[in-house]
Amino acid sequence: MKHLVLIISCFALISCSSEEEPTTQYLISNENVEGLEQKRSGLVSQIEELRNELGLVTGALNRFDTTKNGHWFLY
Repeated sequence: MKHLVLIISCFALISCSSEEEPTTQYLISNENVEGLEQKRSGLVSQIEELRNELGLVTGALNRFDTTKNGHWFLY
């Protein structure tokens, strides 16, 4: 159950941007180093944000105990 909640939470954190970004292949073919660096920086920021959110979700799930009659109890 914890894993299901965690997986659902991860999918909920992933959002699609309304602004379409150029593809990596397009940036490479046009030798747009600055664009590639901006894309890399944006991806690193998104990964760090997801890691922080995942830590919060994991911490919240770890506070629950399901050993008592199969029900969720907060420590």
